[in-house]
Amino acid sequence: ESVFIKEVMMNWFVTRSRLWETAVLVLACFTLLRPDWWIDRFYPRYVERPASEFLTRVAEAPANERLSFVVTGFNIRGDEITKTVSIPLGPVAPAPQRLRAIGLSVTPLGDTVTIANVQFGSYAKRIGLEPGYEVVAVLEPAERPSHIWPLGAGLLAIGGIALIQRARVARAPEAQPA
Repeated sequence: ESVFIKEVMMNWFVTRSRLWETAVLVLACFTLLRPDWWIDRFYPRYVERPASEFLTRVAEAPANERLSFVVTGFNIRGDEITKTVSIPLGPVAPAPQRLRAIGLSVTPLGDTVTIANVQFGSYAKRIGLEPGYEVVAVLEPAERPSHIWPLGAGLLAIGGIALIQRARVARAPEAQPA
């Protein structure tokens, strides 16, 4: 890939590139390096579920799975903060036991879930959870297309430019030796 990037930056691929060809090749380079960028623009990474599902998701998650969720609350200065956190759930067990393993206890109140206690020095404390924070949403990985699709599009663009430039070289008159 690095040789290809150098060729694009020198404005030369099979032959001297036109401006639009260079632009397409730069986009193709970017696509080969970061195919997930294109997927992230059109498909969300997570689907938000209501906070009322928090304890159910914790209890039903497979062993050693991670659970992502959004919390909101006030910090020590009185500023409202919202953060997304991901916690490891460990072996399969009831929800309160799995949460206690990382130093967290919660209180469900109707449709809301509030963090009741965070043990000092625990994983939950290290990631910045505090008592009184409210779980706003549980994040579940969304259905997304494979990252191979943008790679294929990038490779097709490179192949198309290569064919166009090869045809242009074949049409060009041969240079006469001096």
